[in-house]
Amino acid sequence: MAFALSFAGAALLSVPAQRFRIDRAGDDCSAWPAISESAAYAAVYLVALALLTLGWRRAIKLEWPLGRVLAVGFAVHAVAMLAPPFLSLDTLCYSAVGRAMAAFHQSPYAPLRATLPAGDRFLTLLPPGWQFGGSAYWPLFNRLSQLIALAAGDHLIVHLRLYQLTGALAMTAVAWLTAAAVGDSKAAAFVLFCPLAIVEATVNGHNDNLLALSVALFAFCVARRQQTLGALSLIAGLLVKASGLLVLGMDVCYLAFSRVRRFVTAARVLGAGAIFIAATITAFIVLRRTFPFLNAFSALLGSPADAFEHCTRSFECFPRGALRYVFHQPTAAWIVGLAFRAAGGLWLVYAALRAAKEQRQLAWAACGLFIYYLFLHGFMESWYLLSLLPLVPHADERLRPAMQVYLVSALVYYAIRLPLNCSLSPALIGLKELSEGLVVLVPVVVTLARRRRTA
Repeated sequence: MAFALSFAGAALLSVPAQRFRIDRAGDDCSAWPAISESAAYAAVYLVALALLTLGWRRAIKLEWPLGRVLAVGFAVHAVAMLAPPFLSLDTLCYSAVGRAMAAFHQSPYAPLRATLPAGDRFLTLLPPGWQFGGSAYWPLFNRLSQLIALAAGDHLIVHLRLYQLTGALAMTAVAWLTAAAVGDSKAAAFVLFCPLAIVEATVNGHNDNLLALSVALFAFCVARRQQTLGALSLIAGLLVKASGLLVLGMDVCYLAFSRVRRFVTAARVLGAGAIFIAATITAFIVLRRTFPFLNAFSALLGSPADAFEHCTRSFECFPRGALRYVFHQPTAAWIVGLAFRAAGGLWLVYAALRAAKEQRQLAWAACGLFIYYLFLHGFMESWYLLSLLPLVPHADERLRPAMQVYLVSALVYYAIRLPLNCSLSPALIGLKELSEGLVVLVPVVVTLARRRRTA
């Protein structure tokens, strides 16, 4: 039954995917269907997600040999690849950057409008704002994009399919490494049949699948007491994208605290961390005008002069949105954002300290990343949780149910976004942002509260 449910859900994804596929109209609202039609496709998406979730829940309870888990799981991902990418334009941007590098020998960081010919389909399918930017990623991923572009040539759909194949292969490797680290094939089923892995790593082809691979290799190395190799795997993840710094930062802090754990206290560490973070934020704000390369990180801190609040589906969006759009206080909203950035940094340092004190590195790495993304990250996208996925089997048993809920609720918001994606009414935009945040966050918080009461 787990097979049938997962295969059915994976196959059903192709129904909305064929209508909203990004290689046909990109994000062009003139080609977007009416709300009623979009809502029908969103309902089909929810049914597919429900089937995938039921299949996942059953798969992790079965005693399968590891080889069977990997073979059947990869087959589910292969069926999911019947659906072209349709919920995010990121793979379209990857393809455009790779094409600029491979076909025109351009820098990945130069604006795509300057590196691709006018009228190039890889360029025109992107929103205007994206055309004035380049790669947001680091050298390892840029080179992978170049290799994919060399293999795919002028065929955009081949580019997209290769990113999907990369995701399917990466998640299969993540499943194998996680099972090896835990010593149980159920951990492989947990990773490979997870709806998040199928939708975001394979169908949408997000490069966070490579971050997940680096984190899974890190966990495998730590389980075998190979700390140096674990750190190197996280550095490789950082060479994909900047968010790889989250787990790497916790690892570096853990290694430092482990050497002096008898002499450090939470108060001292958090005090020093607060001073360091405040100094770093101040330096960034002052220096980003002098050093333009720092602008790539500007969205993390923003500015009171920004046209909108750079946050979505996160707790901080509620006060920031109210301050800017209801009370017309953009500076106060910006300060709230800075407070959340500082709190996020301090939380990750605290998680590393607890890991060193208790000598439970992987459990606290999972807790640190989970709480950070749930409560303290401003601009939250579901695919960010791919790096959490291989850590969940190592997490404290009390947190796992909430983590599992998060891995599914983070995907539900697409059912709201599809019908309202091209709405221009401020009221509908506000309703969309509010409802997306609620469907993603509330189920996780409720699960956490219930577990806390029963514990």
